[in-house]
Amino acid sequence: MSRIQGASRVAVTGLRAIRARFPFDATLGAFNVGQIPVSQEVIREATDLYARVAPHLGSKQASVSDGECRFYALHPAGWPSDIRWWSADDEATFSRFQRLFDQVQPALAARGLLPAGGRLYCGFFVTRSRCSQAALHVDYVEECGANAYTLMTPLDDWQGTVGQLIYRDAFGRLRHYRYRKGSAIVLGAGFQHGTEPCTDVPRAFLCFTFGTSDPRVWRHIRKTVQEQGRLLRQHDGTFVGQTHRSDFAY
Repeated sequence: MSRIQGASRVAVTGLRAIRARFPFDATLGAFNVGQIPVSQEVIREATDLYARVAPHLGSKQASVSDGECRFYALHPAGWPSDIRWWSADDEATFSRFQRLFDQVQPALAARGLLPAGGRLYCGFFVTRSRCSQAALHVDYVEECGANAYTLMTPLDDWQGTVGQLIYRDAFGRLRHYRYRKGSAIVLGAGFQHGTEPCTDVPRAFLCFTFGTSDPRVWRHIRKTVQEQGRLLRQHDGTFVGQTHRSDFAY
């Protein structure tokens, strides 16, 4: 057996071992990621909720409210884009995201992407209009396994070819995922991805971080989900506040 054949067998064996632990999306050719349909009703309700955020897009304030819903705007320091996470900043607003999440849970379960307990950790909108470099990263540390995910779905039709998702497939090759209204991508631990560079491409996404209610992996999951808002629902269903410094110097 040649060295090339031996290396190929090792690679295949390794991929099979990973496949036994993580869901595999054949279309994307990658592990611990998936796609689900999102109903028009969910998009419509999310768009109505986002309308409460839209008037504040140019604001430098971290906390914004329209009297009924309250959001916390966070720009992660050091990111090469103008991305902002607009997360629920009180339990009443969180409940609005919870109702949306409840509607996508059946599709997540059907794809094997709903961990035991199906806990919503944080609901938020992601906005951005420019990105200077892809900055490939993973959302969750390896120890999270298949116990936590991030769901992203655009609120509008995306006809452009820039500003899409770049990711590495199971063989380490760079590939593109095109966002589509009515479809969500669900990202888990180990899935390396980033945003394709773009300018003047304003976009808004409905996002959830969610996962297991099992306390054994919560400390690993929290490393990611606590960085995306200051109101967090923990694995046990209780709410906890976070302290953040919003950095709007982009």
